[in-house]
Amino acid sequence: MAVGLFCVIILASICQHQFFFRSMTTSVLMHTAPTGALYRHAVALTPKARMHLSNSAMLNHVSTNVSRINACAQWFRAAWTAPIQVTVCLIILLIEVLTLG
Repeated sequence: MAVGLFCVIILASICQHQFFFRSMTTSVLMHTAPTGALYRHAVALTPKARMHLSNSAMLNHVSTNVSRINACAQWFRAAWTAPIQVTVCLIILLIEVLTLG
């Protein structure tokens, strides 16, 4: 039983690390689209609009929006699978407790 539990934990850790690697890769790939769109928008601003929005403010807007998109891509799957994982773990625990007693 202990060896099986150890193998399951190792497998779960490998799968979770693979998931984080893929989600971070996806978020890096998703980084380019909004950055390019916001950059094109910034270049197309009129001189009058540029007086109200400095380069540093535009850079701040771009980096804030892109970091939010990256965080969403990274944590989206973990957020909706967490209740499923907890439910499965509780069911397994309940089955094990009931079979012991």
